Amino acid sequence: MKALFVCITACLFLVCCNKKSSELSKVDMFIETLKEDKTRIETPDFNENNISELLDYRNEQLNISNFPRNPLSSFYMENVEIGMYILWTVESLRMEAIDDPNFYLFASLNPRISRTSTGQLVDQENILSEVAEAYSKWWTSNLTVEEKLQINPLVDLDLNWN
Repeated sequence: MKALFVCITACLFLVCCNKKSSELSKVDMFIETLKEDKTRIETPDFNENNISELLDYRNEQLNISNFPRNPLSSFYMENVEIGMYILWTVESLRMEAIDDPNFYLFASLNPRISRTSTGQLVDQENILSEVAEAYSKWWTSNLTVEEKLQINPLVDLDLNWN
């Protein structure tokens, strides 16, 4: 009887684990992969329909060193906060959706923020919350998705992707 109880418990545990992994969305699986900091990561084929779910991770402060990079950049970033990387991904989706002429694979060369007026990089570790808030307000506005995509969420902050 005790052996039967252990077997049933083990089976239920396995079913629950399998169910959890099968219920993960494409975004959740990507975030989990980023958190594992694996050496070879490719960005899934996201589109504007994934923006809302991606923005759920906008405040993630875990630093990662392995993430998809823009092959055009000659600067090698050692690491980036997941939240900043996700916001850069959202901006890439926005630019791609509107056929922005400055878009090529990614929103910019690197997931870094600079001052638009001076071109100077800002303190990357302390800017995440401000950028995350701007993207949250932008996406939760009452505009249609098409209208939102036309707006740069950072335009009023004198900030831009570098």
